[in-house]
Amino acid sequence: KDEGDPRALGNAAELEAYQARQAVPETAEPETPPCLMLFIDEVDKVCNEFMLNINGLLDKGEYLTASGVHFRLPAGTILFVFFTSNYGGDDISAMTAPDHDMACRYIEQDMRQAGLQTYTIRRMGMMIPFYPLKPGVLRELLLAKLSHYIENSSIANKYGCGMILY
Repeated sequence: KDEGDPRALGNAAELEAYQARQAVPETAEPETPPCLMLFIDEVDKVCNEFMLNINGLLDKGEYLTASGVHFRLPAGTILFVFFTSNYGGDDISAMTAPDHDMACRYIEQDMRQAGLQTYTIRRMGMMIPFYPLKPGVLRELLLAKLSHYIENSSIANKYGCGMILY
C-alpha cells in the first residue's frame, strides 16, 4: 500500500493526523517577479550600434534585433545585465597595487576612447575591476587545479599520484 493512502496508516491517531494535513490548504509562495539575465562577454568588442540598442532595452524595456524581431520586456520583469570587458586592462595590469577608484577611471577612460557615450557608460552601472594575478599566485592556483585534476583522473588511478611529476 502507498504510505500516502490513509488505509496504510496503522492507527486512528495516524489517520486523524493524515486527514488534518489533507484539510490544510497549501499556502502559495509569495510571488516574485521573473528575472531575465543578459550576459555580454567582452562588450568592448561589440559595435556601438549594438550598445545603442542595448540602451533602448535598458531605457524603455524594448529591443529591436537586426533581423527585425521586436522584443519587449514583460511587465514586472527584473532585467539583470552584466558585462565583461578588457577596458582599462593595460593600465590596470601596470598598477603596482590595487586601487578601485583609479582602476574605474582607467576603465571609463578606455570606454570614452572607444566612443561610448556618457549615458551608455552610466547605464552600465557598477564597475568591478579585476586585477591580474601575481605570477606566484597564478603558479599556486595552476598547481592546485592540476593536482586536483590528477588526483581525480584515470591517470592517477592507473599509475598512482606519486608517479606523476609536475
